[in-house]
This record gives sequence, structure tokens and C-alpha cells, in this order.
Amino acid sequence: MLRINTLGGWNITRTDGTTRAIPAQRVSFLALLVTAGVRGVQRDKASALLWPESPDENARHSIGQVLYAVRRDVASADIVVGTTTLRLNPDVVVCDAWELDAAARAGDVAKVAELYAGHFLDGVRLRGSAELDHVIDAERARLATLHTQALESLARVASSERKAHAAAVWWRRLAAHEPLSSRIALELVASLAAAGDRTAALDAARVHETLVRDELGAAPDPAFSALVERLTREPAPASRSVTREEQPAPRGRASAVEAEPLVPAPDVAAAKRPPRLTRRLTLTAIGAAVCLSVAAGVPRLFRNASVMDTKRVYVAWFENRTGDPGLGQVGGIARDWVSQGL
Repeated sequence: MLRINTLGGWNITRTDGTTRAIPAQRVSFLALLVTAGVRGVQRDKASALLWPESPDENARHSIGQVLYAVRRDVASADIVVGTTTLRLNPDVVVCDAWELDAAARAGDVAKVAELYAGHFLDGVRLRGSAELDHVIDAERARLATLHTQALESLARVASSERKAHAAAVWWRRLAAHEPLSSRIALELVASLAAAGDRTAALDAARVHETLVRDELGAAPDPAFSALVERLTREPAPASRSVTREEQPAPRGRASAVEAEPLVPAPDVAAAKRPPRLTRRLTLTAIGAAVCLSVAAGVPRLFRNASVMDTKRVYVAWFENRTGDPGLGQVGGIARDWVSQGL
């Protein structure tokens, strides 16, 4: 079987387990077929989308050449089937985007969250018409929406089962995708507070307030501000340990979800963001990566479990050296991530 991965980038693995880079025009052709799914795409329409400025006869000749080249590249004559309508052969090809779509239709929200490794064809430059870009953008938005719905469903189920820590994990992932949403930020702050981590709740609230104020020039939603004010006035509750049942089980590429930041890493939509937001998200993502590296390295320093007494470990507030005072509160969030990892 050939495997095509389109979430978070582009990769195609051949039957023998090897991968091979292919030219952008062939990637565009395969991406169009992935988007079309079992419906397929009319041969003439594919020609028009991929070679909009070529005469019809030249475009038809070009798509014949691409078909031949793709079959040669992946060492499979059966990867594309059909003559008038072209489609990828599901008996030969598996694709992560198709798997995510199937999981969403089956209501398997945990599988959707696991499969979504990033935006559809993130960072992949395609060659073709403006209409092809619209087709790809629509598929990217559709898959992102399925992912967002899955995360919110997981968060609400965890909340209904009184697993506040697990709910916070899912709300944090949602906030990473929609950092300017006061509705999602409110749910994140509320779940952290319900878990007894008022410091992390207030830190997350300050990050959201800073983003909304700096990028939108407005105050957060009144309901969000009211929650933050109430948390600020209330005395800090006694903290409690997290039970194993409250934490989501590790899941492949999403196994490090507990350490995911409130602010997302830059993506293909970064070019559309205001410059200050893009810079701030980049710096925050770098800081989160450093925190994860530290947390991952600690167990290797203490291979003998008897040497390490976890009650004596202290993680200090991470100092903000980015030059951006708006990121000052991120140090507290990073401290909490590393502490939980330890």
C-alpha cells in the first residue's frame, strides 16, 4: 500500500517503505485527487485547474504526462484509476486526511484528535490556478473544523465526568488553534481553576488578555473578564494531585498534548496575521519547545529512580528574555508544564 500524509505537510511512502520527493506539479495533481476522494475529478476539470493558461489540447497532453510520471514515481500502475473521471485507487492508497474524515463520520473524536498533525498541506506550495487554491483552502478549512469540533467534544466529555485536568488539556489545544477566542479562553481558565491550578488559570488569562488587547485593540468578552476578576479575588484553593484517570491516554503523535502551549506555532495562515501577533506566536512557540526539551531530558539525567526525590524538585518561573514584555506571563505557564512533566 502507498501512504499519503497531507496533514501538517506532504509525504508519500511507497510500498517498499521508501519515500521520494516528486515535483510540485505532480504533488498538485495528487493533492487534487486526495481532495476529490471517492468522487474523483473530471479529467478536463483537472487539466483546467492545473494548467489554466494552456490551450485545451496542451493541457490534456500534460495531464497524460503527469499520470505516467506519477505511476512511475510510486512504482504502481494502479495508483490512479478511471479515464474520464480520475480518482486515487483506495485499494492501493491510504491517506491520513481520508482516515480523519472517516473517523469524524464514525464519531470517533479521539481518533480525529490523534490524526490531526497540522493543517492540510501545511507549507506545501502547489502549482495551478487560483481555483485550485480555493479547492485546497476549502478542504483545509473543513478538516480543521472537524478537528476543532473533536477537541471541544473531548473537552466537554471530560468536564461532564469531572476530569478537570483532562478537560484543561483539550481546551488548551483548542486555544492553540484559536488564541483570540474569549469563549475558548474562558473554558480553559475555568477548567484550570476547577482542577485547583489557579496560578495556571490566571497565567492563561493574562496571555489571552494581552493578545486580544494588542492584536484586536479591544477588551476580552465581559464573561471572561468577570471570571478572571472572581479568580483574582478568591483565595487560592489547596492543590491536589492528578489521578491517572483524569489524564488522557498517550496517543501517538498527540502523546505530548499535556505540554501543548496556549499560543499556537506559526502556520500557513501566519502571513495573514498582523506582524506583532506572528512575532509573538513565534517567540512563544520557541519558548515552549525549549520547555519540552528540558522536560524530556530530565528522566535521562536520573536513570536510577532511587536517586531522584520528586518532592525536592523545584521548577522556577522561566525568565522572559525575548524583549517583549507581553510574554512575561508565559514563563509561569512553562513552569507548570515542566512541573507536571516531572
